[in-house]
Amino acid sequence: MSSIDDDDAIYVDDLISSLRQCGYGVYIGNLFVGCVVYADDIVLLSVSCFGLQKLMDVCETYSGLWHIKFSPAKSQVVCFGSGNNQFCDYYLNGCAVAMVDKVKYLGVYFERKSGQCDIGDAENARHEIAGHENAAPDCKGGKCET
Repeated sequence: MSSIDDDDAIYVDDLISSLRQCGYGVYIGNLFVGCVVYADDIVLLSVSCFGLQKLMDVCETYSGLWHIKFSPAKSQVVCFGSGNNQFCDYYLNGCAVAMVDKVKYLGVYFERKSGQCDIGDAENARHEIAGHENAAPDCKGGKCET
């Protein structure tokens, strides 16, 4: 979900805490990995339709408290696995969020049908991330090194 408008310069620590505390999202052991944040881009990760919508609701509540705007038009949902998640509807700020088969995040494409990721654009994305050395993996010949 690419969601925060470019004009909004905010600290997202409180949003990450709110997402962690809501009880939904993905965990590895006790480690919350239900969101990935880089600059003004946020990826929400959940194991269910209901959980993903709850995470989006937390973002919507946060936006109201801090007077920022999450953009449903810039947001996308991609569902992996064989569950029925691809038949769910998702809403942000009262607007439907597009369901897609392929999504690009920081130069990496993730595909729903194959579960594959394509790092072909990661090298280009690495050059787009100004002022952050080692922020993106160094990808050469399909192998990534950080």
